[in-house]
Amino acid sequence: MPNPAKSESAKQVSECRPKRVLIIDADDIDRRLIRRMIGDRFEVLEARDGQQGLAMHRETSPDCVLIEQCLADAHNSRAFDALISGGATVVLLANADDSDSALNAMRRGAQDLLNKNLLNDSMLTRVIRYAIERGRLKRELQKSVSDLKESELRFSEMAQHIDHGIWIWSPHVDEATYQNPACDRIFGRTLEEWRDIEWSDVIHPDDREAEVARIMKCARSKIEYDSYFRIIHTDGRIRHLEQSTYPILDQNGDVDKVVGVCRDITDRKRLENELQLAQKLEAVGQLASGI
Repeated sequence: MPNPAKSESAKQVSECRPKRVLIIDADDIDRRLIRRMIGDRFEVLEARDGQQGLAMHRETSPDCVLIEQCLADAHNSRAFDALISGGATVVLLANADDSDSALNAMRRGAQDLLNKNLLNDSMLTRVIRYAIERGRLKRELQKSVSDLKESELRFSEMAQHIDHGIWIWSPHVDEATYQNPACDRIFGRTLEEWRDIEWSDVIHPDDREAEVARIMKCARSKIEYDSYFRIIHTDGRIRHLEQSTYPILDQNGDVDKVVGVCRDITDRKRLENELQLAQKLEAVGQLASGI
């Protein structure tokens, strides 16, 4: 007979343990460097290749997986695809010279990406913690929206108290039917104010065509996706967003609604740009001092 007290105790132990991070990277030096950066904040595991990483993921159930970019490339992605399909929270360790491959991995399910040449302990820690939280939120949201019609009150209560924006769009009438308060703040518009404009007009012109095509594909092909794009806020400023989009099916298996979960990452992009500029200036200074 199940012992409720024992189950609750096991749950508390799981919640109190340090978050577990699995690094999958063939470069011994890179793995050791990352371990030094985060080893005092997380329980760190290491794997040298995709096969070993998959085995360790099955055995240890890490909270987050850091995987080098070459293991997510289209011609060598078995481990990456298996991790994503298995529900892993994955952060890509990307190379600056192959941004197209990195963005493709993001579209296929990676929670975030980090430039290996710009790593520092605070940024790495922040990204891992955010990825873990976003993965938890994504799992909770998927569980909630799977029976949205039966649990609208529960969904609404959850959506009212999170920092991520949530919107629901009906492809049948081409109209948003819901957005939470965080979404109001991110876009600078209430649900009623969307009635007077074309929703795609707020997307930055350089990103508009691709993002609209992704949403349409989600509605037609029942495919969820993650994306990054810019919007023009009502105050005129450009904001950077990350968004996960999911199709909600009706009893016949047809798309009834499309749900989006978005986050404003403008401050993070600014910090990353400032860090990159500082590193360039430091390199110039070192070069000048050596002349």
